[in-house]
Amino acid sequence: VVDNINRTCLHHAAAAGNSLGIRFTIQVLEYRYKKETGLQIEEGKNVPAVEQLLNAQTTGGVTPLMKAAEVLSTPTVLYLLQLGADPFIEDNRGRNARRYVLKLNKNHDVYKFLLKAEQ
Repeated sequence: VVDNINRTCLHHAAAAGNSLGIRFTIQVLEYRYKKETGLQIEEGKNVPAVEQLLNAQTTGGVTPLMKAAEVLSTPTVLYLLQLGADPFIEDNRGRNARRYVLKLNKNHDVYKFLLKAEQ
């Protein structure tokens, strides 16, 4: 389910810095996938619906990771990276998640984690 500019529930949770909301969404998707396939999986790994949501882009190219970075939510950024969010994706203006932090505070931990993720 997406809104009129293709934001998903992960975009909204990330924009609020709500890592628990993201974790709950991921757990629901994992539960459904396990129930449908009978497969045992590692958290957030190899579940098509999770992989699709992690790097979903709005009409402006914004990902949930970018939204979490924009609000300087360290727990949310770390969790999204742990799940496999791609820090290299750029929005329609050529900015990746680290660039969202750079305009706010390049000394913030979120900037350092994203910089490390890009290496």
